Amino acid sequence: MSDTHPLSIPPELIAHLNKGDCVLFVGDALESSQSISAQLSAALVNACGPYCRHCQATGQYALPNSCEVPLTKAAQLYESNHNRQTLVDFVLGYIDNQTPHTPVHCALAVLPVRVMITTAYDDRLERALQQANRPYLPVVRDPDILFYDPNQVQVIRLQGSVSQPDSLVLTQVDAYDLFARLPTVTKILQGHFASKTLLFIDYGLEDPHFHLLYRQVTGPIARYQRLAYALQWQANPLLTDRWHQKIKLITTEPIPFLTQLTTSLHRYNVQKKQAALPRHPYKFLDYYTEEDKVIFFGRTLEADLLLSTILSYRLAIFYGASGTVKTSLLLARVLPALCEAGYEVAYARMLSEPISEVKAAARRLKRLDQLAPADREQSLLVMLRDSRPLGGRLVIVLDQFEEFFLRQGTEVRRAFVQEMANCLWPEITSSGVTDVSTTRRSDIRFVLSLRDDYLGALDELSPYLPQQQDVFAHRYRLQNLTSEKGLLAILKPAEAFGLPVAEALCVRLMADLDDHGLEPANLQVVLFRLHEDALAQGLWTETSRQGRG
Repeated sequence: MSDTHPLSIPPELIAHLNKGDCVLFVGDALESSQSISAQLSAALVNACGPYCRHCQATGQYALPNSCEVPLTKAAQLYESNHNRQTLVDFVLGYIDNQTPHTPVHCALAVLPVRVMITTAYDDRLERALQQANRPYLPVVRDPDILFYDPNQVQVIRLQGSVSQPDSLVLTQVDAYDLFARLPTVTKILQGHFASKTLLFIDYGLEDPHFHLLYRQVTGPIARYQRLAYALQWQANPLLTDRWHQKIKLITTEPIPFLTQLTTSLHRYNVQKKQAALPRHPYKFLDYYTEEDKVIFFGRTLEADLLLSTILSYRLAIFYGASGTVKTSLLLARVLPALCEAGYEVAYARMLSEPISEVKAAARRLKRLDQLAPADREQSLLVMLRDSRPLGGRLVIVLDQFEEFFLRQGTEVRRAFVQEMANCLWPEITSSGVTDVSTTRRSDIRFVLSLRDDYLGALDELSPYLPQQQDVFAHRYRLQNLTSEKGLLAILKPAEAFGLPVAEALCVRLMADLDDHGLEPANLQVVLFRLHEDALAQGLWTETSRQGRG
């Protein structure tokens, strides 16, 4: 990790920002070198008076940011001397949530990112987003993430917010409970660390609790995460050594950096060349592919959660009712994201002998249509390893996996499951001994996608998996569209084609389809027919739907 010239911004960072492929981590010292956390820590230590045993004997500090006691330790001490409510009251009295947001907050608010993660306790970043007319979703508690709209900026409040005092993460105990408190957010962070470029703006990289977060989130994907970038006001050799080859430090003041970054973003051709629109805005009963992602809406959160599951675990189960567009979600969103994360993706459907299907899918990655005789003779693990470089990363997606149980006999199923288990856990030998060195040769993952009424059939795999490996442990269920997401699926494709949609039509569609649980497949059929009417009549209103009958 080497320092960068103050106004020399890495071109790859600009490229990732332009693609919307960057996650922003924001600290709490944006307007100066004085961290609010450090000031609050000093104030808590001072308030403890003679009880403080961690710093100077007097516990008094001329400069607030000279306190070397981490906030979590100071808060733990204060709470031990008093109680939780007294600690919270002290913090609420110290942090002025009405302080105006700064030019730095304003500059951050216009960056083309849709995920911002902050340790600040105040709401100034949200107010800057509001001023920039950018809708946002504050994520303070785990259930908040379920309300995510892809048009919003996620503001993940890892330390809670003074607007919700019971959410504040202050003490050491609070910090250690973070992952239990935010399990869904932690899973999403794993996906971001593995697949996104991270930009830290005065984030506390030296904080031991950040180290804990970093280890917890990156543990399963540590070898594969991208290089991150961190803007620091002053060079710190200790940080340089600590984050070598993981985070590249950029040493400069925030305003010059953000000004230059904004200018560079405008100079750069901000978006990738816009993908050509498909022939129709809706797909009838056909599935969506990567070429259709410009008209595939309403499933952004689901794609992120499934991607995080795949990136975090070797075996992922993806299931849902028929008609929930599982295949479309895979092909239009998840598989392209896996490729961007550095994986090769072999996609197969379980319509014939499964080992041959997987081998053929792997051959297609090399633009080879036919299986060679040598491939047929080799085990699946050997064939997959020999066909890619050392350390290669491969995800095998087996769609319509319910057909595996419908079409194949017991012996064929048993043979395939054993081959799959050998690919997933090659370090576990037939005698049960673990050989860790084998895991360095390649990273092979499987995704089994199937209808939810066949989920229980997966228990048939259990006897062939290594001990303590639960086939159901890492699964994600795709449910029907909510009304809000259904609205996105209606409006956004029409918007791309310049088709106006009458509000009355939206209301009636949502009411009609909600009776059936708002199945995406039903929605696609209705919208496709409406578009056909629009072409014939030049209309896109409720009248056209009535004319259709």
